[in-house]
Amino acid sequence: PMGAVPKPLEPSEMRPTSDHSRTRFNSFTSMALFRHALTAYKDVAYLLRKGFVMYVTDVEAAFPMLPLAPCIWMFFMFKFFADDDTATESLFMHIFGDFGAAGLPGTFKMFFVDCVIPMARYALRLVLPIVVYVDDVAMIGRTESETDGEMARFQEWCERVTGTVFKVLKDKVSSALQLYVGLWWDSATLTRTLDENKLVSYLDLLDEYAHARSLTLRERRSVGGKMVR
Repeated sequence: PMGAVPKPLEPSEMRPTSDHSRTRFNSFTSMALFRHALTAYKDVAYLLRKGFVMYVTDVEAAFPMLPLAPCIWMFFMFKFFADDDTATESLFMHIFGDFGAAGLPGTFKMFFVDCVIPMARYALRLVLPIVVYVDDVAMIGRTESETDGEMARFQEWCERVTGTVFKVLKDKVSSALQLYVGLWWDSATLTRTLDENKLVSYLDLLDEYAHARSLTLRERRSVGGKMVR
C-alpha cells in the first residue's frame, strides 16, 4: 500500500511512503544489522564551539538512490493507475529503496556514514567535522569561508565519485545561528532553542492529549519524545 506523509522539517512537502507493516515485510526483516544510534544532538553540542559556524545540507532522495537486491524485488511490487485516464490498475515494482522499509535508514547509514564520508576524508575532500542525522548533514568550522568552501568541494566530490546528490538550492550556508534537526543552534551564546512553530504545535498536542480518554502506545511514545525536546 502506498501513501504520503508531510516531511518533518518541511511540512508543506509530502514524502511518498510504502506501508511495509501491512505487507509484513518489516516484521520479517532482521534489524540486528541495521540498528544504530542517532547522536546528532550530542555531536553538534560537542563540536559547535563558541564562535564557530555550521553549514546544513541534506541528501537528495537518500533512500531511492540505493538499489535493492533482486532477491527482495518481489516485496516491492504494488498496484496503481498508470495515468489519470486509465481505469485499470497496473503492476509496478520498486527496484530502488523506498520510505517505509524498516532496514533502509540503517542501509543508508552504512552507505553514507560508514563508506562515503571515510572515502571523502581519505581523498582529502573532507577535513572539517561533519554530523549526520539520517540524510540531514551539518558541517562545522571556524569561519564561514572555510566551511562554505569545504562543503562545496565535498558535495562536488560526492556527486562525481559516488553519485550522491545534495539539495544544494535548499542549503543553509554557514552561520553562527543555524537551524538543524528542528533546533536553533547559537554558537555565540552556546544555546539551542526549539523552533517556535514546533513549540506551538507541541503545546497544542500536549493540551489535546491531556484531555484524551486514552492514548495508543505509538501516541504515548511520540508525545514522550516531544516532551523531552
